[in-house]
Amino acid sequence: MSEKHTPGPWFFDGSPDNIIVWSDENRRVCFMTSNGPTEANARLIVAAPDLARKLSDVADHLEGMLDSGLGNDTTRMHYRETRQLLAKATGL
Repeated sequence: MSEKHTPGPWFFDGSPDNIIVWSDENRRVCFMTSNGPTEANARLIVAAPDLARKLSDVADHLEGMLDSGLGNDTTRMHYRETRQLLAKATGL
């Protein structure tokens, strides 16, 4: 079973080795501690809600192209891959 993610936008703060990712509701999404690329990982996590929303828009657009007969094999491939990525991100 899948849950809906905490809505964005998200932001992060903290020292480079102890970063907290927050939601717009000022709730902690995650706490990261590492001696690795913590800030780069935090930027990716913070972008996740926006990336998922845009990926959904792209999938809808590709589906519309296919439904209207404007798509080709490449469009179908991108559509399938986009839907697979959304499923991976949402668990649906």
